[in-house]
Amino acid sequence: AAHCHGFDGTRLAVEAGIDSIEHGTYVDEHTVQLMAEKGTYLVPTMSTWDARERLTSQMGWPKEQMAEVYDRKENSIASFKRALQAGVIIATGTDSGGSAARHGFVAREIELMVENGMTPQAALEASTRVAADLLGIRDLVGTIEVGKQADMVLIDGDPHSDPGALRNIWAVFQSGRRIR
Repeated sequence: AAHCHGFDGTRLAVEAGIDSIEHGTYVDEHTVQLMAEKGTYLVPTMSTWDARERLTSQMGWPKEQMAEVYDRKENSIASFKRALQAGVIIATGTDSGGSAARHGFVAREIELMVENGMTPQAALEASTRVAADLLGIRDLVGTIEVGKQADMVLIDGDPHSDPGALRNIWAVFQSGRRIR
């Protein structure tokens, strides 16, 4: 995995054969085509700028500092849309602990993916099956199948029509045992 926020660094990482690009804030057409050809994943972590945008506006940051947040947001969205259109494999991640995004922001990340052009089904798969593929653990998790760990979250609602329903957690199962 490569932590990338620049055009050149991202392209060089993809050319070197990296498995995934984390953030990919500034990704051009050439690089997304190369990512699609090589099977390089994009983990867009849009919840990082989203959390920063909410926090800085609440804190009343000066316009100059807000301009940087808005620039990152605009470029992140543009890069995500380019990657989506080019057929790049997209997995969900939040950069928890390394940014203003914290654990529990996956639902917001999925909402941002949907708001910016991904179907709800694809966004949910990016958080389950596709993420497990990227991590090389699909034989253990990522889908509900006999023989897998049975790590599941049951929600009240339909995330296929409203990704925000992911916040309505009814039960949590870990290795088939209810823990919440």
